[in-house]
Amino acid sequence: MNKECYLGLDVSTTHLGICLLNDKDEILHLGSINTPTDKYNTIWKKIEKIKEELALLHRVWIAKGYDVTYVGVEEWLKAFRPGGSSAEVIINLSRMNALVSYLVIQEFGLEPLYISVTTARARLGIKIDKKDKTISNKEKVFNIVRTKIVWNWPTKVISRGKNKGNTVFEDECLDMVDAYIQAAALRKICNT
Repeated sequence: MNKECYLGLDVSTTHLGICLLNDKDEILHLGSINTPTDKYNTIWKKIEKIKEELALLHRVWIAKGYDVTYVGVEEWLKAFRPGGSSAEVIINLSRMNALVSYLVIQEFGLEPLYISVTTARARLGIKIDKKDKTISNKEKVFNIVRTKIVWNWPTKVISRGKNKGNTVFEDECLDMVDAYIQAAALRKICNT
């Protein structure tokens, strides 16, 4: 078994980003559990899907000798920010975050450590230009991280509109990157 493995989770209402790192910062798993609203139209259906997938991943990791010893979850929003998320979005994210945290306790027997996105990025030396409004901060972070790690990021081909035929990254890539950042920051926090 690996001595220590660090599980980073990024919770959203449509994707759960998941990253498992070993004690050498090697990526053992990087992916997402997708729960689109058109297929999982209640929070309970989403949580049931996540529960099943986390249990399956855990069994696979055990079979491969990976021992999850720490879990980091992106801290949820605690206040409104100008131009930020609506009250409904914050409430739904908080619900998902709490329920996923409970699933983590049930599945892995570990209480997650909540790490703010700002703290996690700072631990990894990730700095973004907040004045640049051409793309979202999450996209900026994705562009930075994907130059630092090699991964086969999921893509899709646009089927209609002005960008028809273009290959673009799938939406869950943003959550996968945030999960990677959580896992890598968690490793640094636990080893200081």
